[in-house]
Amino acid sequence: MIGLFLLLAPVAVFYALGYRYDVNRGQVLRTGAVLVTTYPRNATVTLDSEPARKRTPVVVRNVLPGEHLLRVELEGYETFEKRVTILAERTTLYDAILLAPKHDRWRVERRGTGAPPVVSPDGTAIAWNATDDTITVGRTTDANADLILDHSAETISGWSPYSRYLLTTGERSLTIYDRNGDWSARNMGVDQPIRYVRWDQANESYAYLLTTEATFVVDAFAGTVTRLPFYALDLLAANGQLRTIERTGLSERQRTLVFRSAPTYDRSTSLDLPLGTEAFIAASLNPVVTASDQTITTVHNGATQTRAFADAPRGSEWSPQQAALLVWTDDELWSLSLDGLGEQLIARTGDTLHTARWVAGWPALVVSHGTEIGFFDVDPRGTRYAAPLLTRADVLPRLSFRGNQLLSASADEHGWTIESLQLF
Repeated sequence: MIGLFLLLAPVAVFYALGYRYDVNRGQVLRTGAVLVTTYPRNATVTLDSEPARKRTPVVVRNVLPGEHLLRVELEGYETFEKRVTILAERTTLYDAILLAPKHDRWRVERRGTGAPPVVSPDGTAIAWNATDDTITVGRTTDANADLILDHSAETISGWSPYSRYLLTTGERSLTIYDRNGDWSARNMGVDQPIRYVRWDQANESYAYLLTTEATFVVDAFAGTVTRLPFYALDLLAANGQLRTIERTGLSERQRTLVFRSAPTYDRSTSLDLPLGTEAFIAASLNPVVTASDQTITTVHNGATQTRAFADAPRGSEWSPQQAALLVWTDDELWSLSLDGLGEQLIARTGDTLHTARWVAGWPALVVSHGTEIGFFDVDPRGTRYAAPLLTRADVLPRLSFRGNQLLSASADEHGWTIESLQLF
């Protein structure tokens, strides 16, 4: 017994001092530690199949340096796994891991259609172009309530802000379907090829039609199309207040940001933009955000700021209360604040980043990258992590919300699928 004590006592002392014998390396090494916290708390932490004795928040001590598999489990939530690197004499922080709830998912599928559906802003309706040139609408929760609206070559341009109207466009035509009027249709035409349509963000009846040579206002309620006295490359509108990007000067690349108001649409203010600016990438009248090549320009209360990226910005979205702008490039996710365009790299996805959306009521983003949809924690205190929600084998999905449900719509050569996942 004394001999066993004399044998084990040095081992216990070395362990208490932060040393462990590494069987694979055949030597005694200084150990490290890992601090794990989760949202919510009380999750079980496993490191290389060795469970920690405590639930999160927890510090796992005396871990050999090197790469380990971190596994976090909590009943009712998706399992989180990540390969982590532990350093000797250091405590590695894996702070504020956001766990994704497990919930039943439902799927609505259509076969023989080649384009993904367009989900209404309220998340209750879908519209799509079938391969036989029919325009069809349905409910997001019911595969047996489809209604064919028309047989035409027009494509879906989008829903009005509050989901009453659906607008479709052809090369020189447009049709407005009224959801409140049993999907009655108004057909209109223009004498120029249509590029795209922008709805007024705060007015259910008005949309702006941009053609190759002119700009038109569409009154969905009255069924009229009126030509406006300016030509816009792109346009934002809310309650008749407009921000337009227009071509000015002798250079074909010179662009100007112009402020206009209905009903006369006269120019009230204008600001020069960087060369090559073609479009807005964030839907807000103040601040206004435009993108040009590898540059983002923000105009806020008359002050202009510019920020350059290594890759061209591919998309953006405002945080709640417009406190920060989320911007993504091919594989990076950035948060830009308005006061001096302070910047923070949220994550590098390591694969193609398709889109990102803020989740109301959660300290998180839902991000579509590669073939995966995941959570990204945006707690400002710690490092960010991705917790997979869905993994897909098809093309990139379109993300939207209906209350606390995430709707994911995608398509492949066989048809399209819409999936729902309850977030909380």
